[in-house]
Amino acid sequence: MAMISALVLAHPDTSISYIMYSDASNVGIGASLHQRQSDNTIRPIAYASRKLLPAEVNYCAS
Repeated sequence: MAMISALVLAHPDTSISYIMYSDASNVGIGASLHQRQSDNTIRPIAYASRKLLPAEVNYCAS
């Protein structure tokens, strides 16, 4: 829960471009949305992840 606390997450600024990271494995998927702040640090905006459903495990990864 520490990763999604208000002290860690930044407020989105629609005038700045977003950076998105994503990853997947045989059991789950995840993504995070970030923005570069005025002090040149990259701060997270949001996180998402979930376990794959049994049928989704059979999907092609391409």
